[in-house]
Amino acid sequence: MQAMDMDRAIDILFQGYAGRLPQFATGYRNLRHSTEQYRYSPEEARACFARAGYTESGPDGILRKADGTRLSVRFSFSPSDKLNLLATILCQSAAACGAEILPEPLPWQLLSEQLKNGSHEMTFWATMPGYLLPDYSEFHSHAEQSPFRLQSQKADAAIDSLQNAETHEQAEEACARMDKLIFQEAILLPGWMENRANIAAWRHVHIPPHYAGPYDVAESHQLWISPQ
Repeated sequence: MQAMDMDRAIDILFQGYAGRLPQFATGYRNLRHSTEQYRYSPEEARACFARAGYTESGPDGILRKADGTRLSVRFSFSPSDKLNLLATILCQSAAACGAEILPEPLPWQLLSEQLKNGSHEMTFWATMPGYLLPDYSEFHSHAEQSPFRLQSQKADAAIDSLQNAETHEQAEEACARMDKLIFQEAILLPGWMENRANIAAWRHVHIPPHYAGPYDVAESHQLWISPQ
């Protein structure tokens, strides 16, 4: 996690139009709990790699184990201008830490199949927000064909608690437990949240002035045509 400079990637990709997503539950209603974040640190990354046995540096700067195993991971994603640049930045930052990230751009059909059969190593994942509370169901041990599935009784208990929560306090406590587990298991490096978007439309197309739904108005089709 400390080997990928997501903050720099966001700065370059969005030029101030987006910010770092603090945690999985950010942006939902009044959830205010905070969770530790992984920040880019070549020193901490190399220390973690050393504990895993990657102590020798090859001629290309990539760390290896004593048996010659390279510190290398495939990064699969559906290619676009934005994600191609993201992959380049993450590869560069990882290389400075002695890790090799191999970009694997795939058509979304092949990427989806890879996620279903669990043959991916690292992937980029984006999802629509839930209605009122974050959806952690893909982390549940019983989730089918999910790249985030955890074999964790603690995670299952937190997810079940959220689904059965009767008060906001109970829901927030369950979300806090899940975000802490996600951090501890190092299974998700939060990306970005777009703080605003520019929408262009014909002048006879209107958007509700006080729309309060959970989705982007342009994606949820909350529009109407002016009779004039």
